[in-house]
Amino acid sequence: MRKFKTIVIFLIAFLLQGNLMHYFAIYGGAPNLLLALTLYYTLIDDYRFGFGCTAVFGFLQDICYGQLVGSSALMYLAVG
Repeated sequence: MRKFKTIVIFLIAFLLQGNLMHYFAIYGGAPNLLLALTLYYTLIDDYRFGFGCTAVFGFLQDICYGQLVGSSALMYLAVG
């Protein structure tokens, strides 16, 4: 149940990041929800499952919204 909740949280953050966060941009910089979740799951919660979700949703973000595939996933894993 806990892993399902984590996946749902990452999915909601992914959808909000791609569709809503550009409205909150200040001088061209928008908040990154997936990066915040990466830090939370790396430092506080289960880091192994957080790494998996980070990689999957980073690749998904690159496929849906990015120009290069793998750049966001690599950045999230490096931060984590």
